[in-house]
Amino acid sequence: MESRVRGGGGEEVMNWLQELFEERLADVFCGHIHCTTCGGQKLWSTVLKTLNSECLRQGLAPQDRDDVLIAGLRALAPSAHTQRDWGAAVVAILSRTRGWRRLGTFDGTWVGKILEERDRIDAEAREGRRQHEEFVSPEATLRRREEKRRQRHEAHALRLQRQREQSIRWHAQQQQQQQQLRPADYVLYRDHIGWVITTAGDYQLLQRIYRAMNAKTWGEFFDALPGKERNRLLHLHADLFGPDLIKRPAASLDPDDELYSRDSPFDADQLPGFNEGDYPPWPAEDSQISDNVCREAYRRFGKRESGFIHTFSHIRDDQLVELQAWLQSMGHTVARRDHPGTGSA
Repeated sequence: MESRVRGGGGEEVMNWLQELFEERLADVFCGHIHCTTCGGQKLWSTVLKTLNSECLRQGLAPQDRDDVLIAGLRALAPSAHTQRDWGAAVVAILSRTRGWRRLGTFDGTWVGKILEERDRIDAEAREGRRQHEEFVSPEATLRRREEKRRQRHEAHALRLQRQREQSIRWHAQQQQQQQQLRPADYVLYRDHIGWVITTAGDYQLLQRIYRAMNAKTWGEFFDALPGKERNRLLHLHADLFGPDLIKRPAASLDPDDELYSRDSPFDADQLPGFNEGDYPPWPAEDSQISDNVCREAYRRFGKRESGFIHTFSHIRDDQLVELQAWLQSMGHTVARRDHPGTGSA
């Protein structure tokens, strides 16, 4: 189906632009205005030469050239045998044409559909840029980091709860089995509320933890810890530490995460559970550093007290002698010591 326009005398003639596109564009012309090789110059120079000839044929002045070009574009439509996309060429021509942005210039035409599609693509690109700028903005970055901190805190609280539940279940099983305990060494020391009891080995662990907390950097802190305790903390809180402290795949790292490295300044307040009274471990009856003897001692000689956050038992002052006698009657040794943090500062 031929695309035709009105000639200068009112007669219908073949659209000169349609002829140019069908005869020449598919063979030799680059239709991309942003082409880094030619910039679409050959296309535009050929269109301009043909347009000038068409104006002369119709007896029109040079200032009417844009109107002739717009009329040709309005009548333009790809034929069924078109081998090449004309859309890019049309956009390249319009970029050098004045007056076509008047409202409704190409409504209902094939070129109008091309422009609608281009406007849609441009709108999607603008929206993509807007979303990207919003995503990388300082405010959005801060919100993501705060959300990750909140999730880490919730995960830490859940881990602590699970630890307590597992500890309680394990202790209940141990008590039910009524296993015969081997003689062991125990330590009594006074915290800020009352007397507590723990094994000699766990007392030494607490001493090393308190000494390690004097570190200047996270690297110094972990180097000063016993290996088992260091590995336990790194495994339990792997989401807080960088690859120089804990090995992990590079792909798993998020650039938004603020991870502690070996050279990061150490602050005890940054230790998970420190401000909640959960670290260093407290020798309460449900603590990870209590054994069956300690729990039975709290049950027999203890008194329920309120700590910083938690409520648990301490040994009463007037029961210390009786407690020591009870331990020795089972073959255990017991010694009174200073708080494990004494002298660590």
